[in-house]
Amino acid sequence: MTALSLRRSIAPIFAILFLVMSAVSRAATLEVTSLAASGAGSLSEAITTANASTGVADTIIFSVTGTISLGSELLPEISDDLSIEGPGETLLTIDGGGVASAGRVFRAVDCGSANFAFSGMTITNSPAGIFEGACDVDVVIENVTASDNIGANADLLVFQDGAVLTMTACTVADNSINLEGSVIFISDSDGSLITGSAFSDNYTEANASAVTFSHSGGRIESSSFLRNSAQYAAGAIQAI
Repeated sequence: MTALSLRRSIAPIFAILFLVMSAVSRAATLEVTSLAASGAGSLSEAITTANASTGVADTIIFSVTGTISLGSELLPEISDDLSIEGPGETLLTIDGGGVASAGRVFRAVDCGSANFAFSGMTITNSPAGIFEGACDVDVVIENVTASDNIGANADLLVFQDGAVLTMTACTVADNSINLEGSVIFISDSDGSLITGSAFSDNYTEANASAVTFSHSGGRIESSSFLRNSAQYAAGAIQAI
């Protein structure tokens, strides 16, 4: 076989390998087309698809507006880099009612190291909290309203074991925590930043606050705290 014929014979193989590698490594934009809690076109299906595309940062967008009622359904845990971009706080609501025994609306607790962002939505009526990150995950929350949620014996949003929060232009209001917990609890982590956000009328039954830094470093800038209260102490911000 001549060198020319050898090159001609292996060229298609390299072309196929290039296409396969490109397909594997290319980030996807996934579209939610249904307000159903699960099934074709749902947010749940989109998260499952994104989790299967490992090593790339996928994006989920919405072509629908309205309310996603989770009921007894639980969204899949986030296990890879992902951005969920809602159409706006007044246009998309995730109603977490009914998942008290299952867990928080969003979770990224077993994923090693990842980046997760969600924006442009309202999360309400969750009896088990909103987010849990516990795996060196970097979390960006922007233009999100969290209202009328309950932390059942736990924090509403919890970031621990190296999880870092960046929260911008959010509204956190009228949430309540039963027994132990804060609205936002940041533990064993440095670098978290809350900016341009408003916290009002949040209540905890514990010796806690709207935002608690536990063995952590972080900053709160250009944000407001009004009528946040606790049964025993604190209320707005505490560092322990």
